[in-house]
Amino acid sequence: MSSGEEPLEKGNRHVRLKNVNGKHISVVREVYRRDDIPCQSLLCLANCPNEKDDVGLLPADITHYVIPDCQVARDYLEIFETPEITGIIFLQTVAHSILTDCSNKTINVFVLTLKEYLDTFWKLAVLGLMELYDSITASLETKIKSKGYLGYLPTEVLEAGLKSGQFIQGFINVNKSNAAEEAFVKRKRRDPKDNEGSDILIHGKSSRNRAIHGDLVVVELLPRSEWRGRSLVIKEEKQEKEDAEENDDTEEMEESSNVMPTGQVVGIVQRQWREYVATFSQNEDAGSGKVLVIPWDFRIPKIRISTRQVNTLKDQRIVVKIDSWDVDSQYPNGHFVKSLGPIGDLETEICALLVENSILLTSFSEAQELPVDTSEHPWEIEASELTKRRDLRDTHLIFSIDPKGCEDVDDTLSVRYLDNGNIELGVHIADVTHFVKPGSLTDQEAKIRSTTVYLADRRYDMLPSILSANLCSLISGVDRYAVSVIWELDSCYEVVDIAQAMFDGISVTKIVENVPELKEIPQNKLSYKVEELRSFVSLLMEIARHLKAKRIQGGALELESVEVQVQLTETKSIADLTPKDHLEIHDTIAECMIFANHWVAKKIAEVFPNNALLRHHPLPKEEQFANLLSCAAARGFTINITTNKDLADSLDKCVIPGDPEVNKLLRSLATMAMSNASYFSTGNLSRTEFFHYGLALDLYTHFTSPIRRYADVLVHRQLMAAIGYTGSSGLPGNVELDELAEHINYKHRWTGGTITKTDQSVIVCSMFGSQMYSLLDHVTVRISLNDSWAHSASTRIDIVSNQPFISSIQQEDTHKQQKANMIKEVSAAAVERRILTSSYELGVNFEQIKAEYGQTSSNQSFYCLFESFKESAICS
Repeated sequence: MSSGEEPLEKGNRHVRLKNVNGKHISVVREVYRRDDIPCQSLLCLANCPNEKDDVGLLPADITHYVIPDCQVARDYLEIFETPEITGIIFLQTVAHSILTDCSNKTINVFVLTLKEYLDTFWKLAVLGLMELYDSITASLETKIKSKGYLGYLPTEVLEAGLKSGQFIQGFINVNKSNAAEEAFVKRKRRDPKDNEGSDILIHGKSSRNRAIHGDLVVVELLPRSEWRGRSLVIKEEKQEKEDAEENDDTEEMEESSNVMPTGQVVGIVQRQWREYVATFSQNEDAGSGKVLVIPWDFRIPKIRISTRQVNTLKDQRIVVKIDSWDVDSQYPNGHFVKSLGPIGDLETEICALLVENSILLTSFSEAQELPVDTSEHPWEIEASELTKRRDLRDTHLIFSIDPKGCEDVDDTLSVRYLDNGNIELGVHIADVTHFVKPGSLTDQEAKIRSTTVYLADRRYDMLPSILSANLCSLISGVDRYAVSVIWELDSCYEVVDIAQAMFDGISVTKIVENVPELKEIPQNKLSYKVEELRSFVSLLMEIARHLKAKRIQGGALELESVEVQVQLTETKSIADLTPKDHLEIHDTIAECMIFANHWVAKKIAEVFPNNALLRHHPLPKEEQFANLLSCAAARGFTINITTNKDLADSLDKCVIPGDPEVNKLLRSLATMAMSNASYFSTGNLSRTEFFHYGLALDLYTHFTSPIRRYADVLVHRQLMAAIGYTGSSGLPGNVELDELAEHINYKHRWTGGTITKTDQSVIVCSMFGSQMYSLLDHVTVRISLNDSWAHSASTRIDIVSNQPFISSIQQEDTHKQQKANMIKEVSAAAVERRILTSSYELGVNFEQIKAEYGQTSSNQSFYCLFESFKESAICS
């Protein structure tokens, strides 16, 4: 620009862009307005040098010009095609420019919405124009609701809304049984009073707004008039898919529960995208380019990937990752990572299960500095540790009830009488923290894994085998480091497996066969040692009974749960599922572990009031008891859920003589109503919120399984610092511990018709009609494995009969009884016929008439021969 020219008018344009990571950023751009470009209008008020050119001049027989932006021009083109509306200027680039650069301060330039413009200038001039506008608007809203999504609010708006309480933050959980329509946001509790609020229902995919199961989202509550209840209809997989394809936001009213807070997602705080197992559709064309793959998890939407390997991968389970989800796309975009193997192959399906649950398949790092224990270099107790530790090897009889061959024994027990007449009870836990130092490679890998995972035929350890199956395992006959909790109990037990068989009184020979350590004891001392062990086990069980009774008196719940043992064939197919026998000795060990966990929690919470790792089991929400209350009412029982003590007492009264299954079912329903327990840092909750509802304890943590739970490792370190054995400088603070607790909680999660539930019954609708079953009625069902091409296999339950199940032994007895009854009926009928026949007066010529006209004699008749066969079959 030359020095004689006037400078151009300068302005700023604010533009909001999205970067490659999907985050919004604000950009300010300088713009300069030129005044040497004519407007080409004969109505010009600025005396522009307008000249007629190839484009021509704008019409002069109008009162105004209208300049629509891109969105309005695209959505309402039919309105602008109306011949009565003239003076329309379509710019090449109009998006955002009018709203940014123009305002009512400019003479004769007005910024209006299209509805305002039509109302002002054309409502009376063109009849029917507003009806056309309303029709197009309704159509667009329907289209957006079913296909498109709304953009997320800016970060600063979300933060302000969360602070003011207008918005709510929480993790979104999609309903696996109704993934097309229902998701729930569990409020992320940072304040104890937030725990009182119920979950928020997100109905329909449009309200979910591209949030994926597990994301941390921000939700805006809808008006109360739009609140809904969760669906009570359980749809079959095939029907659910059809409903999702037709319309995921159907307004059809179906059976639902009481209304609950309902909202829509307006922002994403943190994406929890991970690797997903997926499969190509069976009818996918073997072409190249973009294809949709179906995730293994029902709760994840289809993912669009680009690959040229459809032919090769069509029959395999693959792993994909999500990269983005555009606002105008119905599906997220992702990319192919790797193949796991053929669909249906056992190892492929196991790998799929592990990937879906974020379980590491990689071996432990070779860079870890691990101890050595070989025949050439055996591991030995360090002399320095002996001077710092209490030696229990010669003074205590320490034992476990783990079966023979168990490798990871992390808890043992001891009990003995003291000279003063009191009893000493000890719980001894493997000292993992001696080998796993904070910040070491072993510690970092254990933190990532967080837990040992057990499958039917294998396990994936949290720690390397040299620790989990050797040096940190309290196996018999070898020296090991341990952390012990020891109590002295008075005569009232107050603080100042083979074991079950031993308690039941099996022979010494059987005991020796099952306890390998006893085989090395001389025969003359064997009986004494066995009786000593038997007496200590009996004493231990007596102590445990008292501890359990004390907890139950305080309101602890005895809930029903069944542990199932999987029996595999040589090809590792499932041969049978058998429930494990529950013995009193199992309760004994569990009670001692609970006792130890409780006292450790008391110690670390006392010393570290703001950063102790405890376990919290919150109060169940009242709406979660709906199933329990309705089922109990179906049999005339009333459940009081005011406190855990009231609930426990009510369950004890729900007994039907001769039918123990009813009480078991009600206890199972009570278990399902419970909230999930979780780890937390004491600095994040008020002291009144530390309790464990189910165990009726004011403080609780996990201390007894450091080999397979990383939380226990953290608690061990805090306990060692609390008793002064180690320093506290390396312990995590409240913020770091809270993040660790969230990570551990996440790693520990393992949560052709319709079924409609009412208060007193279940209605099953199928192609054969509908049938009603009263709650807690006995029925017979068939359990089978429901295979799926794309998704995980599921358990299918079909109702076979509305009568109680009869086992094969009972059926055999029933058949025998039926045969016996049939024989009695046949015999009674024969006797009756003989009596009836003899009572007739047949006359003196009867025998002559019978010989001439009667049937063949029985010894010559085929009919009689076949009748004898029939009777023989019945008798057999």
